[in-house]
Amino acid sequence: MMRRTRALCIGCLLSATAMGVYAQTNELHDLLFSEPAQKLADLKRQDADLLAPVSFSEAAALYDKAVDEFRKGREVAQIRKRLSEMSDRMQKIELTLWNGKTLLQETLKAREDALAAMASEVNAGEFNKAEASLREAGAAVESGDTNKARQRAAEAAARYRDAELNAIKISAIGPARDALAAAAKTETDRVAPKTFASAKALLTLAEETLNSNRYAVAEATSKAEQAGYEARHAVQLSRFLKDKKRSGEDIALYYEEAMNAVAKALGFTAAFDTALVKPTQNMIAAIKSLKEERSSLLQDVKELNAEITRLQQELAAAEKQYRQQIAALQTKAEDQQQAFQQKQADLQDELQRKQLELEAKKKREAKIAKVREIFSPAEASVLLDGNRLIIRLLGLSFPVGKSIIQPEYFSLLAKLERALREYPDSRVIIEGHTDNVGEERFNERLSSWRADAVRSYLLANAAASADKLEAIGYGEARPVANNETAEGRRLNRRIDIVIDIQ
Repeated sequence: MMRRTRALCIGCLLSATAMGVYAQTNELHDLLFSEPAQKLADLKRQDADLLAPVSFSEAAALYDKAVDEFRKGREVAQIRKRLSEMSDRMQKIELTLWNGKTLLQETLKAREDALAAMASEVNAGEFNKAEASLREAGAAVESGDTNKARQRAAEAAARYRDAELNAIKISAIGPARDALAAAAKTETDRVAPKTFASAKALLTLAEETLNSNRYAVAEATSKAEQAGYEARHAVQLSRFLKDKKRSGEDIALYYEEAMNAVAKALGFTAAFDTALVKPTQNMIAAIKSLKEERSSLLQDVKELNAEITRLQQELAAAEKQYRQQIAALQTKAEDQQQAFQQKQADLQDELQRKQLELEAKKKREAKIAKVREIFSPAEASVLLDGNRLIIRLLGLSFPVGKSIIQPEYFSLLAKLERALREYPDSRVIIEGHTDNVGEERFNERLSSWRADAVRSYLLANAAASADKLEAIGYGEARPVANNETAEGRRLNRRIDIVIDIQ
């Protein structure tokens, strides 16, 4: 029992493994072939097999070969190489299609007309010959032989037009021609020659109509339908007249009986003791009277419908007016309520905004005051410029022409670190400035070195993150005092810490 259970488990495991491998194979197949197959189908829909037959045939063969190699378990790299070759062919096809559709435009129009006339079905032989000529023209376009392409395209266009005309004739005139042939087999042309001749004349007229204008299909079809009717009419007359049991009197009585049935339906009895024209006129007069009565009734119905429509419109207009008035009152009430609610909400929002602004202002001023308390007046001045807080390090100086921070200033920079910790998320710019003594370009570089020195110190002591700490040297470009005095020059030689506090 245990062996059997173990065997069943192993079988299940193998089956599950096989199903997994099968699913992976299908997924790989879709990954490799879905896009190329779709592209090949798109090109086929664009008639690439006709306009670029050589390249299309090569692309299709490469696709089939790649599929066959996949089924045989060949390397994926080999299959991808085959599909890459196919892609090269398809790029060539797209270029050929563009050239071919321009060069063979008239032929393609003739093909569309032939397909619309169902020539590929009802006149397949001639249509297929035209397809072969177009394929030869496409091959000539591929090879760059423009003259041959034009020649084959002209042949194809002529065959498409012939196929189209024959298809139209078969569709429009074929039933009438068949009806005439069936009538001729029963010797109808001998027994009812006038009706048969009328049918032939109408068929000939239908054919000539198409020969002179192949697009006069409606007119030709109408003539052909009349011809078919006359052919069937002739057959019916022939059958009736071939009955040898009927004499001339029997035939006259037959038609008198038919006319009398019509007369009774019109409300009177036809009399045939006079010329046939008399009962015919009576029937025409009765029919005319019925038509006039019908026309009068239709007019009455029309007027009644117009009155009903007018009343319905008046009712609808009144209902619409009342609904509009109700809607206007409802809208006005809703607008007033919304306006009141909006005003109330706006006042509440304004109050809340003012409170938040006041709280933010208090916090901001408290934080600035806290920063000011960190430094003594000799060490730094803390200035507010809009949304910029400027800490001007008055107590920090450098040796002449150098950017070395001396240890005696470390305590001041420690205080600067404390100040920066109040604004941990703010962008900080360290500005270096000099007086106007010395060469301007050197002063600019010197101010940059000094600003970088302060930045490096702050980064080394984790006072701020590198992406939020920037150093810029302005040299002598932004003085805050008169450089003509020693005190002014001292004040201009400075480091400004600019904190964005918005």
